[in-house]
Amino acid sequence: MPDQPAGSEERRKSVRQDTDREVVVQAGEDTSRSRLKNISDGGALVETDLQLEPDGEVTLLVPGQDIQAVAGVRRIAGKGAGVEFDDAMIGQIIGGWAAAPTPRDD
Repeated sequence: MPDQPAGSEERRKSVRQDTDREVVVQAGEDTSRSRLKNISDGGALVETDLQLEPDGEVTLLVPGQDIQAVAGVRRIAGKGAGVEFDDAMIGQIIGGWAAAPTPRDD
């Protein structure tokens, strides 16, 4: 394991898979086309123009698929939001979709 600065120990429970796929993020009445930047069984990093609040709730929708995931907002950094899925199975489903080869979706 590479050396890490003090206090930066890895807290993730699952391995993250990098991606760059379009998703739709819903937060209350607001909806935005956003980018899924990475995903794991337990959560994801999304880039969105929505003003999300830590400890808020969002729904991620996969365009063209009957897939949606409820997630809690755990971290905000600029336009990026770290979210945690309510159900780890949905992380596996979205991760499979995100890993599948596809033409550019933007």
